[in-house]
Amino acid sequence: RLAGIQNKWFYPEHNQTETPIGVWYLLGLTGFLALLFLIYVINYRLHERAINRENNQHNKRLALINETCKVCIWTYDVNTKLFTWRNEKGESAHTFTAYEFALHYHPEDFTKVMDILHQLEEGPEDEDKEMTIDIEAIDPENAQSEWRDYTMTLSILRREKDGHPSLILITKKDITEQHRQERQTEERELLYKSAFGNPIIGILQFDHDGYLININKRGCDIFCCDHDAIIPEHVSYHDILGLQDLKMSEA
Repeated sequence: RLAGIQNKWFYPEHNQTETPIGVWYLLGLTGFLALLFLIYVINYRLHERAINRENNQHNKRLALINETCKVCIWTYDVNTKLFTWRNEKGESAHTFTAYEFALHYHPEDFTKVMDILHQLEEGPEDEDKEMTIDIEAIDPENAQSEWRDYTMTLSILRREKDGHPSLILITKKDITEQHRQERQTEERELLYKSAFGNPIIGILQFDHDGYLININKRGCDIFCCDHDAIIPEHVSYHDILGLQDLKMSEA
């Protein structure tokens, strides 16, 4: 008591209340935690922006691929059995049940699609193969009512933790024009073969340099030549015409 009274009278500065050291430790710990939280928030924001930039780049590439290659992208959810059409940004545009999805395909083609989906679901966990089939369908993406030809590629897009497929990617490309051109080419070849085999008309085929590359039987009869013998001789159309003029003058 005397020491307290003495300090009060002779050393008043000693009576000022001092902050406990534990408070300073608590404040320091709070500041350190606040700094860690701030660093986490900044890092999270930067990571989020990087992901957004990457997604935007992927969306732009996806839109370019869709526009250039005319590819339609679908996903099949293994658990819900739903088909989802993805727009050019990769976003869900419309969802179909299996029954609704089947309405746009011939029954046998839809059966092929479901068989491949089942194979991908039941396949080995370490096997991520692609399977491709050609089908005929009505395009639901553009609300078209005509049947068109498509090539469809199916592959596993995502798996569960246990390795079981959860999402299957389906890409569908319109090959109607390609098939039309192929059919036209086949028809032209058939017409050419039919005309070339005509026993009445002599047909000679020359390349762009004017050299004989083919001649039918009637042509051989007209020019008195053998097919297997004249082709290797690299005969030009000038030689053929000159030979014919000579024969006509002799006659």
